[in-house]
Amino acid sequence: FFAGDFTQWLLYLLKSVRLTMRHGICEESAMAFTVLGVFWNSTNEDHALVKRCVDISLRLLERTQGTKLAGWIYATSCFSIYSFNQPVEMSLDNHRKGYAIAMEAGEFEQGMMNQIIHDSMVFCTGDNLLKFIKVAEDTAQQCKTYNIMALHGTAAVLLANVRCLIGEQAIDWDELHNCSMRDLKKNPPSAADVTTLGQIYFNHAFLAAMFRKYKMAHRLATIFCELTKQNAGFSFVTIRGISMGLASAGMYRETKKRKYARELKAQIKVLESYIANRADNLNGLFRLLHAEQLSLRDTKSYHGAIHQTQEAYDIAIAVCERSSLTHFCAMACELAGEYLLRMLTTLSTTNNDDSKYRVQQRKAKLNNDIRKYMAQAIAFYTEWGCMAKVKDIKERRSEYLSQEPLNSDGHGTRSAKERQAAGLLGMGYDSQNPFSRQFGRDANAQTGTNVSPMIGSAITFNGNVPSVNVAGRLGNYVESDGVSVLSDL
Repeated sequence: FFAGDFTQWLLYLLKSVRLTMRHGICEESAMAFTVLGVFWNSTNEDHALVKRCVDISLRLLERTQGTKLAGWIYATSCFSIYSFNQPVEMSLDNHRKGYAIAMEAGEFEQGMMNQIIHDSMVFCTGDNLLKFIKVAEDTAQQCKTYNIMALHGTAAVLLANVRCLIGEQAIDWDELHNCSMRDLKKNPPSAADVTTLGQIYFNHAFLAAMFRKYKMAHRLATIFCELTKQNAGFSFVTIRGISMGLASAGMYRETKKRKYARELKAQIKVLESYIANRADNLNGLFRLLHAEQLSLRDTKSYHGAIHQTQEAYDIAIAVCERSSLTHFCAMACELAGEYLLRMLTTLSTTNNDDSKYRVQQRKAKLNNDIRKYMAQAIAFYTEWGCMAKVKDIKERRSEYLSQEPLNSDGHGTRSAKERQAAGLLGMGYDSQNPFSRQFGRDANAQTGTNVSPMIGSAITFNGNVPSVNVAGRLGNYVESDGVSVLSDL
């Protein structure tokens, strides 16, 4: 299936289900229903049916007490299905369980596959990189010890990516450029190499988009999307969205070619369709790309378009921070600051004295907001452990960074109350409080009001303050909160 031989894959799937229906259950029956769930998941139309298939497979696995295929079933069901709406820690626990069962059964490749998917998910949900690197190093070493070289290549690429982000090693931009020039039609990968190659482009596209090399990022993301077009796993959907989304937005700003706006719109529409099927864990990414889409519009009214776009970034920051998606919080803050910097250059004075005064006021406010966003970006990147981006922002935007001393966690030394009053806290609660890693949210949260970081007022959807449910998610879904603007571009 992942190698692209869809017809043969579907044939084996239907035969497996038919054999189960005719002759009874066995451990392989559990695998058949897992694959059936993956098939329905690829259509992205009925998540309830997908979940039912996978629930049946896990019950069959328990009933048959199977261990030979347990690692594969846990890896596939969590990676492709449960990760979209299940609390992150629960999905990670399932991968750890699949790893333990497979390793005890001597199925080392299945066990390491669970571990690598676990690592990819930890990376995609923004866990601290300085802690995560030890896990990534151990995974790469285990793959080498058990001589699973195909998976070792995947683990090694992710490890190298993390080392680049924490600043331990320099990014080899020449290597990324050479990868971006590959023509899959002239130089197609073998079926055995698709997974490893997909992981390489997974990491390269993310790096290029993070460091604003949008032309390279777009080429890398295009190849990555082609290699993984049949793979609907959570990590791949996330990286496709963030890398292609940011690259397309950046290319549109540079070239004004409408095809890039359409590509961004397509990524948003994909995320919207997932969220409509209750893939709640993609909501933060959706909000971020939605704000990026708004930022591409021609700005004709300061109090209209600029304010609306800035509020969209504020909502993205609020949703991502509420979900402990630290890396997306950092990106949203940086992108919001860069957007306001572009808007600052569009403001021009007129001969009217009153107009000149108003323009000066607007410029002063934009400058102040830019400083706040950049300070937030530095704080969030530091909290994530991405010191390479901290260095990048300090070098590019030093004139907009506050001289306020920072704690070791990257946040200012002012109290939480002072930070919130200044617009640096941005959420109406202290983001330094430890969360119970249930999707990075406070599991005891019942209700709450999110505060827009820049304007200091409650975030509203269609004029209503959203509730926060027990999982920490904002109440209501995409179809009812009035933020989908796919027709704006």
